[in-house]
Amino acid sequence: MQITTQTVRDITIFPYVPGVAATFEPVVSGASGVWQQRRLLNHGQERLVLDAEVAPNALRAGASYGWRGHLADGTSTGAMWTFCTDLAPRVGFGVTRNWARPGCASPLYGALEDAVLRLEPVQDVIVMIPSPNPTVGLAQAQLGRAGWLVMMSSVVPACVGFLIEEAKLPSHLCEGAEGVSIKATSLRTLQTIGLQELRCVQAGDTSMFLREISSC
Repeated sequence: MQITTQTVRDITIFPYVPGVAATFEPVVSGASGVWQQRRLLNHGQERLVLDAEVAPNALRAGASYGWRGHLADGTSTGAMWTFCTDLAPRVGFGVTRNWARPGCASPLYGALEDAVLRLEPVQDVIVMIPSPNPTVGLAQAQLGRAGWLVMMSSVVPACVGFLIEEAKLPSHLCEGAEGVSIKATSLRTLQTIGLQELRCVQAGDTSMFLREISSC
């Protein structure tokens, strides 16, 4: 779930209408900014924030745009479909795409670092794993003493899971591990919260396991 950050110059921004083959007049030219990217499960997330102020009447929040520019080494880059999400204090663009669902895109608001929504503090985070003893079936291993029930903002469909602080993961629970079942106790209500079919998207001192929500 690593975030890639790059500086972009010579940015040109132009309106983009999905499904319409037309060339539109640029609304911003010669700008510079910071471009961030991240891959999360089947989702690709991008944020572009311009360095200088841009006249608000040149852009509309919520409208879709495309952009082109150059990286520091001169490489051309850009995105055909993003959304204007901020007009002040700096103009920002953001998009989340689901690579498993062509044409599925939504605006991404706020910094990529703020995309983890902490819903409920939990304790005693436990993973269910196959037992070496076949008569037992499943065994338990503690992943951490504290963490959070979390959701990810601006992904389609939504993702829910656990963030674990000071995690101690078994060796097989590396980043990319799938089919993980975890339960934890709500610090507030002492209820048990359990989730199945999770995927490890971040392994380390702070670890995170997520799954897509297929239905309400």
